[in-house]
Amino acid sequence: MGELILCSRPLAKFPYHLENVGINIYSLEELCYYIEKNMYLLDESFLDEELCVWIGQELEFPELGERLAAICDRDGTVAEFAECILRETGYFDAVKTGKVVMGLREMAYKSKAERGKLRADRYAAGGRLRYAVYEYRRLLAEWDGENEILCGDIWHNLGCACARMFLFEEAADCYAKAYGKNRNPQSLQECLYARACAGNVDGLVAAAKEFGADAEELSDIRRTLRDAARTVDGEIAVSGRTSGDKKEKSASRTVTEWKDTYRKNCRV
Repeated sequence: MGELILCSRPLAKFPYHLENVGINIYSLEELCYYIEKNMYLLDESFLDEELCVWIGQELEFPELGERLAAICDRDGTVAEFAECILRETGYFDAVKTGKVVMGLREMAYKSKAERGKLRADRYAAGGRLRYAVYEYRRLLAEWDGENEILCGDIWHNLGCACARMFLFEEAADCYAKAYGKNRNPQSLQECLYARACAGNVDGLVAAAKEFGADAEELSDIRRTLRDAARTVDGEIAVSGRTSGDKKEKSASRTVTEWKDTYRKNCRV
């Protein structure tokens, strides 16, 4: 799962498969780690009878399996189900366990759309941009027409994910839709920046007219982008003063860094 996890008991011979993330779990410790790292991914589907049986039989925790099954039978909460696992295992100390349980309880008061946005935001923050884009688009496709501000915020964050993938035209469209719903000045500003980064002068001017941005705002945006370009060019020039070869190597290194950033942002 990406990190070393100390397990106090032998690993399961047959793993439990977590369908929503496509990974196998071999121990209670791994399950606790998953719960803590993926609080925003957990919903009612986590209360799975198959998981209860697997814990009871495959991991040989029959009493825990029965307690978890009882929680499922009486339609208990995700927080209650997870807390039962965390406290039985003792993988985290009492303070950490309490924080995780509190976080899960707070999630229960959020709407389905709010939970989905948090999941997508977590994907984006972790650099898993393709997952984030998919989740944002899924939420928007299923939107029920309520809470326009939240809808606008989802469009805005989708724009951020697209921009990080250098899809500036798509990002600009997302920001424009965001501003149309949340009227957040930041969404408008990012829309104009994305149009400028895409080199779409006509689109930049059209967006400015549509949303009432004045000439001073456009001038500030162009100045900011020019300053950023000069900073990059200046760094390359300074590092390459001694010879043409060094300048070429520095430019090549900069391009390589950009490529690495792009690949990292687009990783699955």
